[in-house]
Amino acid sequence: RATTAAVAHSATGTTTTTTTGETTYETTTTTVVVVKAISPWINSDADLTKSVDVLQKMNRTDGLAIGTDVGLRLHVLVNDLSFGSVRKLCQNVIKYEDAIDTLVPPSRRNGG
Repeated sequence: RATTAAVAHSATGTTTTTTTGETTYETTTTTVVVVKAISPWINSDADLTKSVDVLQKMNRTDGLAIGTDVGLRLHVLVNDLSFGSVRKLCQNVIKYEDAIDTLVPPSRRNGG
């Protein structure tokens, strides 16, 4: 699956001026584009490096902001893992939970 980005929402910026008596109100709406980026399956260190590179480039893009509703979803295929390997995986998730939490905004941590 290739890296994809799809525009989920777009709104055009407009300015509206309203005068009531001696008071003038100006309301401005800005252009908002919401993009959902989906990475390819990460099957190797090279795949992970490519994904990190894309995220770093996005981070350096002027005007690009990451919303507070961003999330991280990780799928781990365990079909071919032994019971001991699955147990070790679970132990590592618990051990590194705080580090994993730093990958998403505070508003999305602890079920927030």
